Amino acid sequence: MDAKERITALRAEIDRHNKAYYELNRPLVGDFEFDGMMRELRELETNYPELASGDSPTQKVGGRAGATFEPVTHAPPLESLNDVFS
Repeated sequence: MDAKERITALRAEIDRHNKAYYELNRPLVGDFEFDGMMRELRELETNYPELASGDSPTQKVGGRAGATFEPVTHAPPLESLNDVFS
C-alpha cells in the first residue's frame, strides 16, 4: 500500500471511529489504538505534504456530540488532552 492509499484508509477509519465515539457513544477502539492511527496519519501528512488536506481528521476536532448530551459551560474552560502518548 502506498502513502496515498494508506492516508485515504486511515482517514476513513478515523472518521468511522469519531462517529462511533462522538455521535453513537459506542467507541470501537481504545484511546491507545486511536491515538496510534492519528499519529501515523500525522506522520504521513508531514512526510507527504502534497497529500495533506483541510478535511483530514488531523485538521479538525473529533466530531459532534450526540443529541443525548446536554450543553455544559465549564468555568474555567475545559482543555483537552493531546493524546495518551504525551
